[in-house]
Amino acid sequence: MDLLTSGWLGVRSVAVAGNARAGKTFLTDTVVRRAVDRGWSVAVATAVRHERTVPFAAVAGALVQILGAQASRLIDTPTPSDESARAAWRQSLYDVLRSELDGQAGPLLIVIDDLQCADPESQGFLRSLLQWPLRRQVLVVVAYRPGEMTGAELRATVHTLRRAHQWPLPSAVAGLRAPLTQREWQIAELVADGYTNRRIAEMLLLSGRTVERHLSRIFTKLDITTRVTLAALVVQANRRWPLPADSPGAAVSAIRSAGKNTAIR
Repeated sequence: MDLLTSGWLGVRSVAVAGNARAGKTFLTDTVVRRAVDRGWSVAVATAVRHERTVPFAAVAGALVQILGAQASRLIDTPTPSDESARAAWRQSLYDVLRSELDGQAGPLLIVIDDLQCADPESQGFLRSLLQWPLRRQVLVVVAYRPGEMTGAELRATVHTLRRAHQWPLPSAVAGLRAPLTQREWQIAELVADGYTNRRIAEMLLLSGRTVERHLSRIFTKLDITTRVTLAALVVQANRRWPLPADSPGAAVSAIRSAGKNTAIR
């Protein structure tokens, strides 16, 4: 349990995948017991399938355990009916909740079981938390059934979980991504994993034109002209961590091992 003892700061994650009765709960319970023994604050919640339409249902229990009544007041604010207003409402809540967590002291363990049943707002909050490093130790542990992880939003959440262990970034990576925004770096990593613009748009819930605009700005900032070069740069920066085993990154692997100029579309 090195993640429970080392002095890192930021947000990291552990994803426990397996079918029913595969032992996921035993593993997460073990992490919880060891975290408590080491003086960590711990919050545990389970997503429930029939609450998938209830905003923040999957993480509400954990947030209340951490923030108390403040979390309930924030989460229980009326949900706007207009989609654009709803998106702004979600983002505002993500920012406030993340700030509240960052304002506390001491290491924190958040465990979410049955992630495949989580509502969209809970998934969005987890992605927000994992993508923006905090000034305290926060370890997010999720358990899920891979066969039930359907839909672009769930896949985007899993992808973010796989990347979260990279925080805090080493100087080599920080140097490369310094001119890029958080979203631009996220898209650059997805390009390096071999995803097309259409798939990136689906995973991040963006339009295809928005992804294209982000890529154009990335190319300008890094003074490059091709996806191949971008992928090679990201792979080089992230060389300390292997790509996910199931990512469509064969072309990137070829660049890494042989320097071949393989196109990534």
